[in-house]
Amino acid sequence: MKGGITSGIVYPNAVLSLAREYRFKNIGGTSAGAIAAAVAAAAAMGDR
Repeated sequence: MKGGITSGIVYPNAVLSLAREYRFKNIGGTSAGAIAAAVAAAAAMGDR
């Protein structure tokens, strides 16, 4: 995931939508993308 505030807002919902069909082994990012990646990973951990 790349940085930028727009990316940080869009990515979590996109990742969670994809996670309904696919299982991610790793997720990472830079800047706002890193924050979005952390949120998406935390949400995925909550689903376990």
